[in-house]
Amino acid sequence: MDLFMPLIIIFFFTIGIMFIVQPLIESPGAMPQPVFDVDEMKRKKQILYRQIKELETDFSVGKLSQEDYQKSRDILKRNVSDIIQQIRHTSS
Repeated sequence: MDLFMPLIIIFFFTIGIMFIVQPLIESPGAMPQPVFDVDEMKRKKQILYRQIKELETDFSVGKLSQEDYQKSRDILKRNVSDIIQQIRHTSS
């Protein structure tokens, strides 16, 4: 009985260490690819379109300078373009 208890403790300790160290040893190729939810991407696209519309409204009212408007609009359009590409890539 005295020999049995240390063996059980060593066994469970080894199993615990294996679970902790395993992700560190795995190759990066074993990582699963991120899953893109098309509906979520479409929602993000609609939000960006709304932000562009609000930006245009703010500019027309005079809240933004031409430079700030153009920079913000370019960033938002680039984000929309990226999302559209992701949706097309995921759908095909």
